[in-house]
Amino acid sequence: MKTTSHLILLLLVIAAIGCANDDFDLTQMKNCEESTVEQSGWFQLLIKDGGDCKLYAGAKIYSYQAEKETLYYLTNPASSVGACNEAVYNCSGTLVSKAWSPAQWSELRSRVSEMSQIWEK
Repeated sequence: MKTTSHLILLLLVIAAIGCANDDFDLTQMKNCEESTVEQSGWFQLLIKDGGDCKLYAGAKIYSYQAEKETLYYLTNPASSVGACNEAVYNCSGTLVSKAWSPAQWSELRSRVSEMSQIWEK
């Protein structure tokens, strides 16, 4: 039983490490009109079905200004899938990343100004 638990834990760690190699590319972000994003198709689809991830109660989407670019940060803390806990989208709905390393998330947060919550499940 202990061996099975250790094997499962090892597989989860390997999966998390593999996902942590997403490109850290803030150049994919674009400036856009916040007032139109909530009505956009990609945003409505995201909040309706979560895309690749199931959104749980407490999931939130924030609008951020990072170096004069608008981006959308999804936090889904109740998800047991590590890659579904955080994601960043640009205003056209392109997934910028959902599996950055802790250092990359820290770098993004250091660039952020003007944050506002725009949705909560």
